[in-house]
Amino acid sequence: MRRRLHELATDAGEADRLILASAAFLTPPGVPAAVPPPGRPLGGVTPTAASVTDDLGQLAEAGLTACTLWLPVAAEHVGDAMEWIAAEVAPQLT
Repeated sequence: MRRRLHELATDAGEADRLILASAAFLTPPGVPAAVPPPGRPLGGVTPTAASVTDDLGQLAEAGLTACTLWLPVAAEHVGDAMEWIAAEVAPQLT
C-alpha cells in the first residue's frame, strides 16, 4: 500500500504523512466471544500470540501504520482479553 501511495503522490512527503489504519477483531484464547466476528479474526479462529503477531507483521509489511483491536467479548471479559494481549502479544512486538 505504502509503495503504491508513493507512486501516486505528486509529493513524496504527502504519502509519508498518511497514517494507514485498520480495525481487526480478536477474541483471545479462553475468552468467550459475545458475538461472532464479521470475517476472519486477527490470528485466525484459534489465535495464539504467535499467529496474532504474524498477522500484525503482515499488515505492517503491507503498509499499515496502526491497528485498532476490536474485542467482541462481554464487558466482564474485557480485562482478561486485555491482560492476554499485554502479557502474550505485546512483548513479541518490536
